[in-house]
Amino acid sequence: MSSPTKYHGILDYKQSLTPDIIHLGIRLVEPVSIDFTAGQYIRLDSPPYDNKPAVSRSFSLASAPQQRNHIELIVRRTAQGICTPWIFDHLTLGQELTFTGPMGKFKLSSATVPILLIAGGSGMSAIWSILQDMRERNINRRTTYFFGARTESDLYFSSQMAEFALACPWFTYIPSLSEKMGDQWQGQTGLVTEVFDLLIQEAMSCEAYLCGTPGMINACKPLLLSKKILPEHIFYDPFIEQK
Repeated sequence: MSSPTKYHGILDYKQSLTPDIIHLGIRLVEPVSIDFTAGQYIRLDSPPYDNKPAVSRSFSLASAPQQRNHIELIVRRTAQGICTPWIFDHLTLGQELTFTGPMGKFKLSSATVPILLIAGGSGMSAIWSILQDMRERNINRRTTYFFGARTESDLYFSSQMAEFALACPWFTYIPSLSEKMGDQWQGQTGLVTEVFDLLIQEAMSCEAYLCGTPGMINACKPLLLSKKILPEHIFYDPFIEQK
């Protein structure tokens, strides 16, 4: 596993995914390439602005490790924060930035058993990196992905998930909304843990990978144990909301 390195890059992609989640693409300049394991994160630097100090915050890599000259991030805004408001309101295309990485031990195991993925919000980031890596390396483990959002406006990457499912028959995507609005939504409703509990009866032979807030992680762990998943087969990277 690579040691953390200081990188310089240029922002070449910035797209709003939901009212409070943004997708970034960064082209590496120095060094020009990065080696990382799907599931790892980097620490992005934000400069002083509007009387706010310079800070460094952690964000999971959303790109595939095979994409070595360019990284992607999925970032959720923290209204009272420092780094994420800078990303949303001040960081512009073509701007130079710095980050350190890769870091972290969250990654897919070498087992061959079925996989259960549970995520919410910007927790999609590490999961999307892992899924792309599985496809690139022809890891065809049966995988079911439960993704929780509040309303339809908080759902994103729906087309990417549909295309991925078509290309990878071993993959199933199950989004759910905790606050359904209107009658157009035909998918699952309820908290992602409730939907998981409803659809998964027993999972002794599975591994589970969790990405979300500490509250979501804490709600998932006893639920997974009740489905007879072994504790050592539960992997998670609690998302500490970045400021």
